[in-house]
Amino acid sequence: MNPTASNPMAEVTDLKSVQSGFDSQEAECLRLYENLVHRVVRNHYRPPFNYEDMLSLAYEALIKAHRDYDSNASAKFMTLAYTCIRNILLTYIRDFKYLQSIEDLSSVPAKHTPPPAVKIPYHILSPVQAYIIINYGHQTQEELAATLGRKRATIQKHWINARDKLRRYYAISDS
Repeated sequence: MNPTASNPMAEVTDLKSVQSGFDSQEAECLRLYENLVHRVVRNHYRPPFNYEDMLSLAYEALIKAHRDYDSNASAKFMTLAYTCIRNILLTYIRDFKYLQSIEDLSSVPAKHTPPPAVKIPYHILSPVQAYIIINYGHQTQEELAATLGRKRATIQKHWINARDKLRRYYAISDS
């Protein structure tokens, strides 16, 4: 069935196309737990996210759960499958929101860029912390707060947290 604009939760992936490429046990697992996959995706789906992407991630998580399941374990397969699907969807949502926040900050013009010799590990900082680190020496806390639409105390907390993360990353002490 094709998705429609009025009903984004319609079944968007033909199960037979998903099952191709898997062995018979995995294909059977996909068939048996199709309702679980759709239920978990429906529970986590919200409009900016792509339902089709979430559904394919959920099917991948189901196959991973099937491959990792130990029949001697005390937990049921359904519990493991639900947990794997839910975790991958929550990771997708978190990463999506993080990328959106980076895109939002990229529209804010930077007053300064660090010299090429300085390598800042941006992956350990939040987008706001990275923006503050780049512009901290060139703008006052009040200017940064006005630019980012936050309070000065919030800017100060972000600065302290970013500084501490960088110190831990580079193992720099206060002395």
